[in-house]
Amino acid sequence: MADLQDFNFKHPWALIAAAGAVIAAGSAASFVPGLLMGLGLLFFGVGEWINHPQHTEIIRGETVGSYITHKTNPWKPKPFGLLLDALGIGLFGYGLFLVAFAR
Repeated sequence: MADLQDFNFKHPWALIAAAGAVIAAGSAASFVPGLLMGLGLLFFGVGEWINHPQHTEIIRGETVGSYITHKTNPWKPKPFGLLLDALGIGLFGYGLFLVAFAR
């Protein structure tokens, strides 16, 4: 699993997780559906972070002895990442259900 120092906000899954943490913290005391939706976003973002490990490709440059590094984050599903994705989607959906139909 990646370190927390690798958690940067240039990827959409990091923004989803951060938004989920803010929503969950903001609605923890009084709004249960908001808490569930925030936790759902947080779990989904962390699951996608696990499912997108960084891949570094080293390519030989035009001049002798020079190299170019290219970093990508391809989707490589991991069981724990998929579990967090499913849990996040379920929590978010249940929170939406509570907002729409529980009143």
